[in-house]
Amino acid sequence: LLRHLGLVVRIINLVQRPNEDILNGALSILSILSAYENTRSEVFAAGGVAPLIVILRCAQGESLQQRATRTIANQSQHTASCQELFRLDILKLIHDVMENCENEDTKISAIRALRLLGKTGDKCQKIIEAKGITQVCAVGFGSPGDSPSEDLIKATLKTLVHFSRVHHPICVKQIMSSTNNLAVVTKFSTHEDAEIYNMVLTILLNVMKPCVSPERSSAAFKQDLLDEILALLCWKANAPTILAMELKNPRDNSISECIF
Repeated sequence: LLRHLGLVVRIINLVQRPNEDILNGALSILSILSAYENTRSEVFAAGGVAPLIVILRCAQGESLQQRATRTIANQSQHTASCQELFRLDILKLIHDVMENCENEDTKISAIRALRLLGKTGDKCQKIIEAKGITQVCAVGFGSPGDSPSEDLIKATLKTLVHFSRVHHPICVKQIMSSTNNLAVVTKFSTHEDAEIYNMVLTILLNVMKPCVSPERSSAAFKQDLLDEILALLCWKANAPTILAMELKNPRDNSISECIF
């Protein structure tokens, strides 16, 4: 309805108002608009990307940061918008939000934004080079003794599923170093939630794949690195036991097929 009424430009103008209440309302609407593929190009054409960067750079309140990161995540699915976001140094801003936010909803929104920003291989590489996986794990899993919510755990694991598909040494090393060699991830292998269980096994198998199927892995992998990863998966992540339990008492048939 807003598109047909020609109100996209007006919403973007409201996003640039120096009033927090107006900003929150306008960002909520813009976030909804940018969730639809046929609207994103209109938002981009109306200059809707740059104001989001300004808000994220200047916003003090987490409610604004949360809405801005959610909108950025949606809008980043538009190729030209994604290019513009990276040109405007979006990764540093997302890092700042992650480093300073306390609200779990803000953390989830920022983690989701990083995952969706990494929709292509070159963008994944930039995120990895900026230590994005390390940031996600630090925020999502917290320190030993922390009890993150189920929603935060899911957002973090979903992001690791996405990036663990990138079979490159730098990516694999960063995942391993950020998760105590996947021990932080596989501790959720006994979780009752089927989605969490599926993601844990998927991450484990994605990281393991270059080790057991070297012909599928990047030529950049060295055999000693593959051997080291496999040893750590056995020693730290308890991978053989987890996979054996899945084969003995299957909880996810699609995963069992991958193990075979």
